[in-house]
Amino acid sequence: TLLENHSYSDNPIRVIVEGNAKITAHFESKTYSVVKTVVVVDEKGDPLDGVYAGKILGEETFKDEDNATFSISLNEGFQLEHWIVNGDEDFKPTDKSYNHIMLSDLNLTAMISQKKFDVEVTVSPSSGGYTFLNQTRVDESFKLEDIDYGEVVEISAHAQSGYKFVEWAASGTNFKTKTLSNQSFAVGNNVKLNARFARSGLIELKILSNPEEAVAYTFGDGTFEYNPEHSILAIA
Repeated sequence: TLLENHSYSDNPIRVIVEGNAKITAHFESKTYSVVKTVVVVDEKGDPLDGVYAGKILGEETFKDEDNATFSISLNEGFQLEHWIVNGDEDFKPTDKSYNHIMLSDLNLTAMISQKKFDVEVTVSPSSGGYTFLNQTRVDESFKLEDIDYGEVVEISAHAQSGYKFVEWAASGTNFKTKTLSNQSFAVGNNVKLNARFARSGLIELKILSNPEEAVAYTFGDGTFEYNPEHSILAIA
């Protein structure tokens, strides 16, 4: 016998009707849960233990047919390789945001790797000197590949006889004082460095015109110390 104005969760339920009765069946959407896992792998794809690279953002419970959205929040120096959804190795989306229609419980794994960078060094002119990139001597150009994010690199410039070191031209990193021959920096991007050398002592500059009679006036020729800001002028 059912009590008036009472609810029951049994299904099925057996009722004995002894008079007028109103029985209403109430339904609600199924609820599904999400298990979120972050796995950091090395360059061979093997998991690395004890490395915290970030976390998956998104709710942990959803109703049936909800459109669930997840994203990855990464620490500096890490990148998303791909997602694994319910262990399906054939479906590996690579966008940082992943949408999923909830039809059952979800096991979502973010496969993360450490970012790798290159440091490239060139010398100009090559007759002016050489550099050391960590322990490697560089006479013209050299690229150090697959450097971990945050790894400290040391670079030094050494002038040949008759030359002097001028400065570092750098992209991907900043030097507070570009004219220091010895530098060190933590890698956070691909880096290109150029060690610039100049002849020591006086440099003779000649300004010529072709054809010779086409120029009325020139300015700036003579003998000077190295100066990359030296001005020249030619008036037709």
